[in-house]
Amino acid sequence: MKLTKKILAVVLSVLFVVGVFAGCSANNADDKGEKTKSSATSDMKVGFIFLHDENSTYDKNFITAADEACKTLGIADENKIYKTNVPEGQECAEAAEDLVDKGCSIIFADSFGHEPYIIEVAKKYPDVQFCHSTGTRAHTEGVSNYRFNLRRQIPCRCCSRYEA
Repeated sequence: MKLTKKILAVVLSVLFVVGVFAGCSANNADDKGEKTKSSATSDMKVGFIFLHDENSTYDKNFITAADEACKTLGIADENKIYKTNVPEGQECAEAAEDLVDKGCSIIFADSFGHEPYIIEVAKKYPDVQFCHSTGTRAHTEGVSNYRFNLRRQIPCRCCSRYEA
């Protein structure tokens, strides 16, 4: 199950980041309706923490990517929880704790300013996988369940092939 969480975290992280760039593209790709459903992911709850909501282009791209990633992995709408308009302060830690309390086994945050709060909560909940799309401290914190995945800054630590 731990390996499944790590693989899912990598897949969702990659789809999350790809969605940011795809959201800026003028091309509309055809949806072939292909779904990858796995019993390991279909019952999994996934939480997302966004700095803004869909009215912000930045977060709209992340939200769209999260929707597509969950759809592709067969994660039901009721098993994905979005926290929007979360400030870069203690409110982020509270949002992350709430997602843990609601049963999320993977939690993503999208803002650089959320990083210290996500790390704080990750240290308290080692059985929950935390992923952060921007930031610089994933490799220095020594938290095995905290991942960073925006390769333009620091490679993803989920995959030893890219380990810094």
